[in-house]
Amino acid sequence: MFNMKQQFKYVEQHSWLLIIAIVGTVGIYAIYNILPVESGIKSLAPVTDEEKLAEFRQIRPETPAPVSAEKIFECLIDSFKDGDSFASAITWLNLDSTVKKCRKPAENSVIAEAFIGAEPKYFVPGPTPDFEYTMMTIGVGHNIDAEKKILKKYKKCSKYVGVDPTAEFNEKLVTDAGGQFMEMTVGAKDDVSAARILDKEGDHLQYRWHNVTHSSLQTTFNKANIEKAVDLLLLDVEGAEFEILESFINKPENHTTICQFNVEVHSPWTNGLYKSNIIHTLYRLSKKREFMLFNVAPAQIGHEVFNRCFFINVKDPYCVEKYYPAFLE
Repeated sequence: MFNMKQQFKYVEQHSWLLIIAIVGTVGIYAIYNILPVESGIKSLAPVTDEEKLAEFRQIRPETPAPVSAEKIFECLIDSFKDGDSFASAITWLNLDSTVKKCRKPAENSVIAEAFIGAEPKYFVPGPTPDFEYTMMTIGVGHNIDAEKKILKKYKKCSKYVGVDPTAEFNEKLVTDAGGQFMEMTVGAKDDVSAARILDKEGDHLQYRWHNVTHSSLQTTFNKANIEKAVDLLLLDVEGAEFEILESFINKPENHTTICQFNVEVHSPWTNGLYKSNIIHTLYRLSKKREFMLFNVAPAQIGHEVFNRCFFINVKDPYCVEKYYPAFLE
């Protein structure tokens, strides 16, 4: 073993080896990354449009194999049929594996792409890499990292809207991303009721209950001047998601079309007795055969289990033809 003095002496005597290693590394980098392709040596050539399209087709097949939406709905309905019993707790804890099993017939035809921010958010892309779409985040919550990744990859977003009860910090996040910000609290209906709002207390952020004016989804879409369809909706509404999902079961015919939506569903058993009916809500929603629960990403926070759910609209012709033609009958 060398002592410290001997180690320094050794390094001093062999420093020329280090110089050769550095020069060699720089030379190899230059050969592989700077010299032109014509030299016959590998270079960092830009990715061609053909290569980009081939990569895109891994996510969105040009001619996907046909899939029976009915078969998937039947599986979901059967899985959620005991939603008003004690068995619903087990279903909730295993919701991700249940949904994965049910959607298996579509796994190679309809692919939900994950965009990771503070939490994963999913999007089934349109027919070509330059498809146009609209996107709305309800509940910005000081983070739109996933949305920014979507906007960066799919650049033809004709309208992006961010909605949150608090403008501070959230407004700049949305407008810096090229979006429109609206300061609103969204719920299942237009009313005045309690909502959990992210407040700043000194250097800390904390959710607190406030009595506020809620706007329904339709009112929110109207104020954002989105009339035809919201292609991708991202919901994080701190407990209001239970009533919003319930409202989808009997939504009006003239409601703005929602093609795909991500929603964070909080632990049902810490949000009041009514919220524990979430599996029964999923059962009734599945029986409508419009919004299909297609992906679930669970998250355990303390003793609570949240499920981040991704739904796709397999009933509206605009949505099906544009995003998942495999479901066309």
